[in-house]
Amino acid sequence: MPTITEKRSAFRRLHAQGCFVIPNPWDVGSARLLASFGFKALATTSSGFAWTLGKSDNRVTIDEALEHLRGQGIPLIDEQPRLGSRGATIAFVHPKAVNGVLLELIDYKWDELRA
Repeated sequence: MPTITEKRSAFRRLHAQGCFVIPNPWDVGSARLLASFGFKALATTSSGFAWTLGKSDNRVTIDEALEHLRGQGIPLIDEQPRLGSRGATIAFVHPKAVNGVLLELIDYKWDELRA
């Protein structure tokens, strides 16, 4: 399996070559199917993932998101969620997984925030 560094390099090469098609799978199964068709890169969709769980977008819990990321072999800083500001539960994806960006997952208590 290619390393994160090798994946980043391959993705940069795709951009350098000009236009390319990047499909948007909604779960692990559709990602594997699309990869088997020969696509060199895959996008992501939060709403598509939520729908596979029978939920609407922004209703996936942080535990479900972390489980999904772990299942993909994505390096995490936080294996378990922790308390963030305003009562939100947070976790961080490791920057080496997303080209040096510190990606924060936030599980707001939406209903409480809207009240």
